[in-house]
Amino acid sequence: MNFAAGRKFQSIQLLRAIAALMVVVFHSKSVFEPEIRTNLWWWPGISDQGALGVSLFFVISGFIIAMTLDKKDVDFGVFAWRRFLRIYPLYWIVMLAALGTYLWDRWFHVDLEAIGLSGMIVSFLILPQKPFPFWSPGWSLEHELLFYLIAGLVAPKLGLCTLCAVMMVLGGVGFWVSFWDFHLFSDAQIYFGAGVGAYLYRNAGFRLAAIMATALLAIAYAHLYGFLDFPYQFRSLAFAFGYAALIVAFVGLERRGWKVPNAGVLIGSASYSLYLWHWLMIPVIGRVFWSVGGPVELWRWIFVFASIVVALLSYALIEKPISSLAHRQWRQPNPATG
Repeated sequence: MNFAAGRKFQSIQLLRAIAALMVVVFHSKSVFEPEIRTNLWWWPGISDQGALGVSLFFVISGFIIAMTLDKKDVDFGVFAWRRFLRIYPLYWIVMLAALGTYLWDRWFHVDLEAIGLSGMIVSFLILPQKPFPFWSPGWSLEHELLFYLIAGLVAPKLGLCTLCAVMMVLGGVGFWVSFWDFHLFSDAQIYFGAGVGAYLYRNAGFRLAAIMATALLAIAYAHLYGFLDFPYQFRSLAFAFGYAALIVAFVGLERRGWKVPNAGVLIGSASYSLYLWHWLMIPVIGRVFWSVGGPVELWRWIFVFASIVVALLSYALIEKPISSLAHRQWRQPNPATG
């Protein structure tokens, strides 16, 4: 049986959880001073290259937005409003919490002083900017919002195939663009485009997708660690299409009846909260570590666990109510009485 448009995939939530945890584990080293980070264990592909979790997020986002726009009656206003509610309210809450710590004890003062008032305003609006925004995880949201704009304008009129092609062209041009382009020609576009492609081929065979994902990701990681030598642009393509094939493979497993672990689904549902709040947990756990002491590797996983707990609370208390608002079905006027 093929999966129809609009169906929700629990396997995608699991991949979201994996992507978020890659980022959190990667950033866990920031809890500690540089001189003691060498005591942390090496987790290949995660503790050293966990930023690739953001790349996986981009591919997943391409898949989800393609699924969202795969209908005949897409209303750009409704699409934009729901994306706004998905991104901005929680981001603003986290930013205000971070500003509160700055006023309390000058936490994140380096970030604030580096960008100044104008940079704070741009950060608050999540507009493209050259330096990192005040809230560091916000850099990826700048790319996300640009993709939403392009997707919302292109897909309803020209279709998902055209959207996939547009993103690939923009990303391809980005390999050679050296001027400030407001993220338009970023290689992130290739990851979004690959995600759209994954949605278009979501009903492809599991075995073929699994083989492609294994081969492409093996090639990409082999280049990353110096075992293969070729232009870096091909590595980005290998990661993008490798992640896309991985999504298709996971969807194929779900189609075969695989029951996705509930814990993975839950963390995946809270992955946006996890992505935003974990940055605030770095100084929190860091201060506790310096007061209590102990093995740094143990404290790394305390940081990860604490970030997950905060994210789950945020999801239940903030994200879910906002999501309900975003998807509320407004009552249409009755023609007989209007």
